[in-house]
Amino acid sequence: MSVEFKVDFDGSSRAWLQLVVEGAALANSGGGVLIYGVGDDGERRGAPGADQADLDAATLNDRLRQYSPQSTFRCSIQRFSYYRRHFVAVGFGPSDGIIVFDKDGNYHDSGRTQTAFRSGLIYVRRTGQKGPATQAEISGIVRRLSDRQSAEFLTRVEKVVGLPSGADIIAVPAGSAEQGLLLTGSGVGVPVRVEVDPEVEALPVSEIADSSAPYGSLEVEVAQQVRFWRRSDSEHRIRPSTLAMWYRRRGEVAAWDSQACDLAVRSSLDNREFPNYWASKLSVSELRDVVSRVIAEPKYPSYNEVIYLICSQLWDDRLELLGQIIDGKSKYQDARRIARKMLSMERAPFLSSARYQGRSFWWKGKDILLATIQEDPSIGEGVMEEMLAQAKMQSGQRQIAHQLDILLYARR
Repeated sequence: MSVEFKVDFDGSSRAWLQLVVEGAALANSGGGVLIYGVGDDGERRGAPGADQADLDAATLNDRLRQYSPQSTFRCSIQRFSYYRRHFVAVGFGPSDGIIVFDKDGNYHDSGRTQTAFRSGLIYVRRTGQKGPATQAEISGIVRRLSDRQSAEFLTRVEKVVGLPSGADIIAVPAGSAEQGLLLTGSGVGVPVRVEVDPEVEALPVSEIADSSAPYGSLEVEVAQQVRFWRRSDSEHRIRPSTLAMWYRRRGEVAAWDSQACDLAVRSSLDNREFPNYWASKLSVSELRDVVSRVIAEPKYPSYNEVIYLICSQLWDDRLELLGQIIDGKSKYQDARRIARKMLSMERAPFLSSARYQGRSFWWKGKDILLATIQEDPSIGEGVMEEMLAQAKMQSGQRQIAHQLDILLYARR
């Protein structure tokens, strides 16, 4: 994993484009970390601009999609202090695909148009610099992605039939359970009788071969995401687009497994999404375990987001849990400020205004009162589904959706 140092981040168009291309190069190369606040000479100067800038995973991905609409960064951003200087670390995980820009990344500087990256190029990180990938480097990226996909597939396989040494492969005509053809090297099939042992279990091929839907059904998709998380990668998280799809199709799963809801809650917190529906499906003890882990290992943005989750789902325990954040050793001052604010709120105002400061909102030509949603939650669920169905949710809409998530699914 690469570790690169930058002087500061000033929030300009130039700085954002440089961060996007640096992130793409690191993600295409297997992941790495950018640390703002270190000069070219190695001096620890601090990065006041990066510390104050609106740097978060959601905004960074919004910037990326302006130039590579199908791409997503698996990233996290952490702020920390060292000898009274503030630094910001931006971590990038390996990309799920190859990040390629669809258009040039242009910005204006001193009246001239400058280009941070070119469309159609695949950027990678080499020692001390980034640049367009060579053919050999592109082949290496493809191999890495192929190896990862193979590993993910193998984690989904629970049980297969083991063939004895020297066993033959038999092809069975469609619709026939009686006769098949023994495949031979000459290409001529030898007729044989096929017998099926009902006691032998195997992975149904239809669950992984149906291209019309992911893994054949939503239940299979959920189970395999959970299996990969539990068996192969404890840091695995569900993408925001997949979380939105799960919510919109939630009625297709008769009973949501607690491990699936656990993963959905963690993924929502890490991606600044909407955790309360999934949290409401967990027992209090299961949810406390998730919350305790987030508090014990603070990282942005989940450390901030878990404050609202505590108040919406564990209201009676908020004094204890928020107290741990306020009195903790974390460097996240914003989290302490939010926690103090939430402690000062009463239950009713929290439900109606913790994330959105308004009595109503405008949606599809209608002024919708939050009080109306409290009386008829189905209205709010319909709006929530429509918002999550959008390819991109606007910033103001996200605040409304966060408030709806609390209002609809807070633990009563």
